[in-house]
Amino acid sequence: MRNHLVQVRGLFLIFLLLVSSLAACAGLGTHQQIPLSPVPITEIKMVEGTWEGLVINARTGKDAGRIVVVLTSHEAYGTYSFGGATAQGSLVGTGRVTVQSGRLSSEMGQRMVDFTLCLRGSEKVMTAHVFGKDGNPYYAELTPLN
Repeated sequence: MRNHLVQVRGLFLIFLLLVSSLAACAGLGTHQQIPLSPVPITEIKMVEGTWEGLVINARTGKDAGRIVVVLTSHEAYGTYSFGGATAQGSLVGTGRVTVQSGRLSSEMGQRMVDFTLCLRGSEKVMTAHVFGKDGNPYYAELTPLN
């Protein structure tokens, strides 16, 4: 029974990630004038590099801080490292990502991350939907750091 509950919870979280990704790329989760258009990620090299942006607690809608994410491609997978500052303190971590259904996905322990590449006009924007170790959902719009 417990295993069934874990599976149901996992499916629910995946469903929420997919819905929030589509909403974000449609521009429903942003305050920007120009809507986001999704761009399928076919390989990690498309988004390799350093990205930065604002993190929002999706449950409360409040600013949760700023974050920098570094995406690196390897032979069959990619890795990400992140660091930032929030009202609760420092935020730092790493994980492994794979390309799945045109997005980068990661599930590391209690953290789930889904990165979606979008265009806002001609500007690249990476949306990140995260279920944090604290159980809260977070949303970030990241832009390449030059």
